[in-house]
Amino acid sequence: MFLFADIDECSAGDTCGYGRPCENTPGSYRCDCGDELIFNGVECVPVANCRQPWHSTYDHDCPFMSKCVEKEVGYSCECLDNFKMVDGKCEGIET
Repeated sequence: MFLFADIDECSAGDTCGYGRPCENTPGSYRCDCGDELIFNGVECVPVANCRQPWHSTYDHDCPFMSKCVEKEVGYSCECLDNFKMVDGKCEGIET
């Protein structure tokens, strides 16, 4: 019977990325990625919010006449050309 020493993957520095906590487990490790990141099996990565099935440029997450824009963590809604954000809605810019 062979016994192998466990390697502490968490001791290598920022194993999980984005400064997220790492927990060493027997033969592996786990990352606490929080709500804005997901664990891809290696590290925490940003959630592609704009590509999630619950998100669409035209649904309740972004106002009408806006687009979803991915950020390093999370997303933002930006008004289309010739529109500006006013009280959470995109309104036409008078020219």
